[in-house]
Amino acid sequence: MEKVKKVTLSGKLFAIGLILPFFIGQIPAVGKMLLP
Repeated sequence: MEKVKKVTLSGKLFAIGLILPFFIGQIPAVGKMLLP
């Protein structure tokens, strides 16, 4: 069961890592906040 949790967690983090740049790219204000 622990292995399944680790796999799903890494999968979520991987998806967030892929999707986040698209959201930041579409919202210039957020991009300016995170990248000075």
